[in-house]
Amino acid sequence: MHIGWNQPLSTGHEAIDSLQLELFRRVTQLVEAARDERAPEARAHVARLSELARHLFESEEQILREAGSASLERHASEHQRFLADLAVVSAELGRRGPGALADLQVARHVTAWLEAHVGQTDRDLDRAVAPTALA
Repeated sequence: MHIGWNQPLSTGHEAIDSLQLELFRRVTQLVEAARDERAPEARAHVARLSELARHLFESEEQILREAGSASLERHASEHQRFLADLAVVSAELGRRGPGALADLQVARHVTAWLEAHVGQTDRDLDRAVAPTALA
């Protein structure tokens, strides 16, 4: 299963787009590991996905904060919900193994969240500042 990042999802910020693309790749790897019931690998993907998401979200929030964007609070709230959802996925993987992901409908939920957040909410990044490179 490939969860697709594509050019229309681009924010125009090279560093952000690169991190988002990697986030989509990691989600695909997680879903595939869970589908194939590779529990240790699925748990490792969740850990890497959480770390990557935190880094991406901090970068996005920094851009919005520096631009004085009114959407920062909404953006941060969506980020926190996603990280909380990943914590649930991690807990369920630890408790029940990769079969838990099917019960939680992770692929559908995470895909929908990513597409909505990156495709809609992240448009605020475009409006907040001109594309810049992040450290």
